[in-house]
Amino acid sequence: VQGRVWCWGANHRGQIGTGSAGADIVPTATQVASLQGVSDVQAGGAFTCALAQGRVWCWGANHRGQLGDGTFTDRVSPVAVQLPSGESVAEVVTGEEHACARANSGRVYCWGSNHLGPLGLDDPLWILRAEAGGVRWPN
Repeated sequence: VQGRVWCWGANHRGQIGTGSAGADIVPTATQVASLQGVSDVQAGGAFTCALAQGRVWCWGANHRGQLGDGTFTDRVSPVAVQLPSGESVAEVVTGEEHACARANSGRVYCWGSNHLGPLGLDDPLWILRAEAGGVRWPN
């Protein structure tokens, strides 16, 4: 179904987005029921993010703040990334423990682990919500 997200595979941190987590592998495509109008999905290392109607939603592992919801709490269902008021997102990408979004304004926002500086920020080590940084978006 167009605009919907289906996930499968490991679900030990809730990265399938079905509302529960477990040690089991989910072998068949399972719908992330709470999301509609999705235009892009990106899988990180034990977390997943989706772009839906200008907003970024993430779920799964959050031990480095990679869900961008202001916490270190794993989420088994999608939560909205805390972007600055008024920003709408055009693209999202994920890394092992971080994610970045290019807003329609042209600004790039990142969150999650900044270990070794992938977010383009000098400090701090973990970014718990989307913050503008020095990252250049790939052409």
